[in-house]
Amino acid sequence: MKKIYILSCLLIIVCCFSIYCISTDNKKFSKKNIKSIYMYKLGEQKSINNSNKDSVLNFLNSLNLKEISFQDNLDGNIYSIKIMYNPSSKIAYQTLKFFSNKVQITSYDNKNNILLSKWYTQKKNSIEFLNSFYSSINN
Repeated sequence: MKKIYILSCLLIIVCCFSIYCISTDNKKFSKKNIKSIYMYKLGEQKSINNSNKDSVLNFLNSLNLKEISFQDNLDGNIYSIKIMYNPSSKIAYQTLKFFSNKVQITSYDNKNNILLSKWYTQKKNSIEFLNSFYSSINN
């Protein structure tokens, strides 16, 4: 009887952990604690104003990112997004580098140390959206 109880508990723990892993696989971005957002195209910087912040965050959350291991064969990086957080945040800023259907997200602390760097894949190529969005930003 004890063995069945222990096995049941272990099974429940494994199920809960699996559900947690599945639910946290997608990278989500929240407006909370964001101080500013910058977008770069081939090194040229444009600042995202408050009215466009929601558009950027909605776009990033629509990517349906799934974590992958590092990729060697990458198309050129044209667009990058830098998200600056409030000083009270653990993360000072994040950079998102777009490579056709792959994205590298790197988080930094306030001393520019890398806290975490991960690669993600997205279901669609986001370059077309980034092209039109970047050209619509007035700076």
